[in-house]
Amino acid sequence: MTRRARAFVLVAAGPGGRARAERGAALLASSAAAGAVRGVAVDGPAGALAAVRALDGDETPIAVGGDGTINLLARALLEAGLGARLFGILPLGTGNAVAHALGVVRERAALDALVTGEVQALDVFLTDHPEAPVVVASVSVGMEARFIHRLAAERAAGRGWTLGRAALASHLVRGRVSGVLLELDGRAVVRPAERIYNAGLYNYPTYGFGARVLPSASPCDGVGEAQVRRGPGVYWRALLLGARGRLAPLPWRTAVLECAEPTQIDGEPGPAGRFPVRLAPGALRVLVPAG
Repeated sequence: MTRRARAFVLVAAGPGGRARAERGAALLASSAAAGAVRGVAVDGPAGALAAVRALDGDETPIAVGGDGTINLLARALLEAGLGARLFGILPLGTGNAVAHALGVVRERAALDALVTGEVQALDVFLTDHPEAPVVVASVSVGMEARFIHRLAAERAAGRGWTLGRAALASHLVRGRVSGVLLELDGRAVVRPAERIYNAGLYNYPTYGFGARVLPSASPCDGVGEAQVRRGPGVYWRALLLGARGRLAPLPWRTAVLECAEPTQIDGEPGPAGRFPVRLAPGALRVLVPAG
């Protein structure tokens, strides 16, 4: 199907945000996907919500960036009551877990999806946490969260070799955490006294950079998947070996994650606290490659 819509470009605020907006606008302007194109750099959730509310009727919002930018746009669409409005993705982020899963990680595939793509419904996680009401791909605590928070700190400090420094500082190999409660459909699968390496709720088969860790996961099946890794060995086997190294995922439709440590949410630093979570089937609609 051919889609010729005015394009709205959305990026997260921060270093490089305006440059990504300009690059995204240039990509759209050079393709058959666009008539008029606007590039907008937004300032967090409030700025994203204001930008979505200012959309004209024939404009298609496009998340230009990574998973954090997709989260910003998803949250804004839902808060504005526009969950049924189509949006697109231009994957100019780092890990791009969502783009990998949806087949739009390459710029050409993403642009083609805007022109000749088809509509796919997406499930999302809705939480009662005031700082994180929407989760698109994942929320976790433990190694992943420590790594994401440390990586953000290294980048903010302008240090080089951020991946390596963040890995060392976040106890990438051996660190465990306690004080985590994870309940799935009313059943506790992690209790605060336990020491775990990583625990989280996921919605996509891929992690950042395309690692296919949860091959049975689907972003549009009405079921979430949880993973609990009590030690580093099983975690890294799953990450490096994919389906051959994975534990069976734990399905859920409602969950509670409670932790004293900060979380990671869609590849960005997230808060600590209590997260009552419910899965909202088909809450969003995204353009993906045809077929």
